[in-house]
Amino acid sequence: MPTSPPGRDSSVEGTHSRLPKPLFVWRRALINSTLAATTRHVLLTLSLHMNELGRSCYPSVMTLARETGLSRQSVMTHLGRAADTGWITIIRHGYPGRIWKRNEYTAVLPHAVNLGY
Repeated sequence: MPTSPPGRDSSVEGTHSRLPKPLFVWRRALINSTLAATTRHVLLTLSLHMNELGRSCYPSVMTLARETGLSRQSVMTHLGRAADTGWITIIRHGYPGRIWKRNEYTAVLPHAVNLGY
């Protein structure tokens, strides 16, 4: 009888490992979407900062601009388009009276999206 490594339950190992992680499902749908190539590029780069559930990442627009090779304004435009079409949510965080703000990005699957599986 095979034994599981310490801390792993062999009875669920086979079923759990076959479920795709939400972030990978989102990425697959994204690359099969009709979004503009530059919007997909920005979102795929953004997804590198997300956890496996596609949640809670906080890269600055300047970081995304550097990583994509695009201008700050172009990144902001394409993040806005992605939010408008339902691919991400953007929540602004900051404190009253402070100059700086940060954005929290979360991946979202729009309705009637092709998952590509």
